[in-house]
Amino acid sequence: MERGHGHGERMFLEKVWWPMMGHFNNIHPEYEVLDWRSKPYFVDFVWKPGQVKFAFEVKGYGPHVQNTDRTRYRQELNRETYLQIAGYRVARMGAFVRLIW
Repeated sequence: MERGHGHGERMFLEKVWWPMMGHFNNIHPEYEVLDWRSKPYFVDFVWKPGQVKFAFEVKGYGPHVQNTDRTRYRQELNRETYLQIAGYRVARMGAFVRLIW
């Protein structure tokens, strides 16, 4: 967690995950998922407590969001749709969450 994660990801773990779960068992940061073309997608966090797979995406309001265009927006939707097809239950936390903390 010390590298590669921003404020939003750390706050998710500190303010949501830890109070709810009390441990970090079976949660994997920057989890790599290959799509049908063998292109890697990196999910902020994947929790796999057995047969069920959850993908948690923390959407900060950084430059990649501020400067998004139609193509990037479509790619992000396609990415999340693929994760759902691959059996992940996707939960997204938006930039507004950062304002609460």
